[in-house]
Amino acid sequence: MNSEFDLWLLAVGLALGAGLTWLAIGRLARSDEDVAAAERASEARWISDTIERWGGYAPAELVAQVLQLHRAYLRGAEGAPGPEALLEAEEAGAPEGAPRAAGGSGQAAAAGPGPGAGPGPGAGPDERPA
Repeated sequence: MNSEFDLWLLAVGLALGAGLTWLAIGRLARSDEDVAAAERASEARWISDTIERWGGYAPAELVAQVLQLHRAYLRGAEGAPGPEALLEAEEAGAPEGAPRAAGGSGQAAAAGPGPGAGPGPGAGPDERPA
């Protein structure tokens, strides 16, 4: 019976050790509150540069405003639609006035980016347009 207790104690010890190790050196996800103002500006410039590199136009100031609005949305800012509004719109079949993809038809997102759109920002160096 003593050896069974020793095995149980070993298993609990390993689990506790793994948990403490994860807490001590594990990488925890960052939240928006962890991002400093200087890093937000750098993030906006990076996004702007990436969009422009792929043929779009998004000034860094606009991207910074969009990121600020996104953070407000995540905090539940007044007037921001919550997840319930999305579920209600899906259940109702997305009635008129529901948010749609750029262009207003709602079919652009379903059809994909279209011919000649390029591989996108996550593509490897061999897949980038000339």
